[in-house]
Amino acid sequence: MKELNVKYIRTRIDSETYNKFRIYSLQKGMNFNEALIDLIKTSTQGIDNQKYPISDDDMYYMAGLLDGDGTICITKEKTRESYSPAVHLSSTDFDIVKFFQMRFGGTIRNVDSTKKRKFVWYAQGIEAIDTVTEFLPFIFLTRKVHAAKCVIEFGKTLSEHKLSKEIIDSRKNLYLQSKNTNAHGHNQSFNIGIIPPIQYLAGIFDAEGCARVTRCKSQYSTQYGIALLVKMCDYEPIVAFHKTYGGNLCECKPGKTGRKPSALWRINGKEAGNIAKNIMQFSRCKRKGECLSIINEFSALIGYRGTNTKRELLYSRYKELVK
Repeated sequence: MKELNVKYIRTRIDSETYNKFRIYSLQKGMNFNEALIDLIKTSTQGIDNQKYPISDDDMYYMAGLLDGDGTICITKEKTRESYSPAVHLSSTDFDIVKFFQMRFGGTIRNVDSTKKRKFVWYAQGIEAIDTVTEFLPFIFLTRKVHAAKCVIEFGKTLSEHKLSKEIIDSRKNLYLQSKNTNAHGHNQSFNIGIIPPIQYLAGIFDAEGCARVTRCKSQYSTQYGIALLVKMCDYEPIVAFHKTYGGNLCECKPGKTGRKPSALWRINGKEAGNIAKNIMQFSRCKRKGECLSIINEFSALIGYRGTNTKRELLYSRYKELVK
């Protein structure tokens, strides 16, 4: 086990956890730092390599997240011909990346962007190969499947102790294939063979979807609208949403030169509320889950002829979530 940074841990635990460590230190007759190290070592002894068990439903959901906000690739060092397989997932919800870490190990780091704070989970080397191998049966995107196969093939070369020219050339070829697939391998066909389960679509929605509430004020009345949208450069999940839930499907041409065309799925009104309720049961993203809940509550008020007080409260909650 790696050396523990006690000062760092003390700044990251809440008051309830802190009090538990204090009680433990008194019971053991230790000072706080000794008790903290002893308790962590005891709790992790023998289970360092064990991972959180997970169901197929959760695997489909996580595969949706990975297809939406994740990257499967082979990286190359700038200074030398050295390659390493890697898996990344970025999210503004810490619980999402923590869920990946609990199941697959890896590391989490913070990324402070100009818009919102992001968390990135990533795994490299053997850990990345093991993760991709488990995910392969659940991934739906064609380019992600191809990138995953490149990573798995790369893993077969790790058993070689001596790096022959053939092995080096093979790794370089797999790196170039992975790079080309991620950059230009988007499937922009509206024909798909297999429709993925709802759990997968919930993961895609948490990664790329949007629950929208609009308000239009006039001199005489205030009108509200609700909609669910998903927009991606890969058309396969968009077509899957359309085949599963209906709604509108269209192709969006790129606004700037060099950008790829994208596909948009959208559904409005009461149907959006029913779908929000369906997706909500599998969503693990806190903010998206609350937005879906608002859409579901709004749909119940369609046709309601009373005052707009309830609608205005829901709209205020929505604006607080998305600001």
